[in-house]
Amino acid sequence: MLAVYTYSDASGIQRNAESDEFNFVGTWSSTGTYSSTALDTVNYSASQFTCIVDNVGYNPQAQPAKWSPRVLRQPATGIAVSFGSEVAIPSGTNWLTVTGLNLAYTPVVVCSVVAPSAGNNLYATVVGSPTSTGFAVALSGTTNSSGYALDFIAHP
Repeated sequence: MLAVYTYSDASGIQRNAESDEFNFVGTWSSTGTYSSTALDTVNYSASQFTCIVDNVGYNPQAQPAKWSPRVLRQPATGIAVSFGSEVAIPSGTNWLTVTGLNLAYTPVVVCSVVAPSAGNNLYATVVGSPTSTGFAVALSGTTNSSGYALDFIAHP
């Protein structure tokens, strides 16, 4: 039995595919041309990402509208091991709501704030209870510029 993976398509719908349905092209390159039709998949920053919108050299973590994390599923149970992504945080913000996850489970969320080089060091705290569609976080302070991002993993 082939491994089954989950990714989200360009409209945000979770899709399942067996490992041989992906076109693994190796490590991401800023000069690479990637096809969503072929399900081109790359290694990037210790993760694998599947192209969901044709692009040339778009960074998988910086362009979530063009790439989706590829997540291994448990074939016997159909429950994803985890789902991770990165969301831009605008300047002047101390609160963020992440929506549109469409997970098959209610997750436990682990997150961290990535700051630009001249940015304040901030941390994020999940507020309330995450749902299968999203969650909210409070930041320890206000972002003082653009370039901040929230990295998160949603575990079952």
